[in-house]
Amino acid sequence: GAHLGVGAVDEDIRVVLRLARRLSEAVHRKMDDIVRSGGNLFSRSEMRGHVTVSACLISADCDAVMMIESPKFRKALLPGGHVDPGESLVAAAARELQEECGLSPAQVEPIGNQPVAMNVHWIEAVPVRGEARHEHFDVHVLFKCVRESLTLSLDPREASAHRWVGFESLGKDFPELGKYLIGGRKHG
Repeated sequence: GAHLGVGAVDEDIRVVLRLARRLSEAVHRKMDDIVRSGGNLFSRSEMRGHVTVSACLISADCDAVMMIESPKFRKALLPGGHVDPGESLVAAAARELQEECGLSPAQVEPIGNQPVAMNVHWIEAVPVRGEARHEHFDVHVLFKCVRESLTLSLDPREASAHRWVGFESLGKDFPELGKYLIGGRKHG
């Protein structure tokens, strides 16, 4: 289901803290401090930093990942965004795939029930929205194409183009995800 009870939210907190610890002790400590002080890691109004999701869509032949060209950030990214209140991380990533790329659940399916990697990046202040400069703790949820060809319908505000890239080329921008996918390919 898309919406969570308290136990499931606690489980998502445990998952993201585990991914943070794998990334670095400093990131884990910062996220843990937010939780311990009563902050909501999943709320976009948490300006010390909050969790976002990215959908890592793997091609049907399991050798490439779909990236979108973001007009807002002027670079190639994984489709993704903020987690809505009460939404699971996997449901949020699936929703972002549908909103940004027009990919329905009939075309893609999640691999597993939790994110597999994280990276952290700074988002510049947006004074008109009252947002200070803050960090996104971006978790990556895996999806696979159900069939060879996809019918994409890109939202031009979110994606000006898409392309498929090999796992190795994720290294610079998504090092943990790249390592995870390359390791998984070697181990079956």
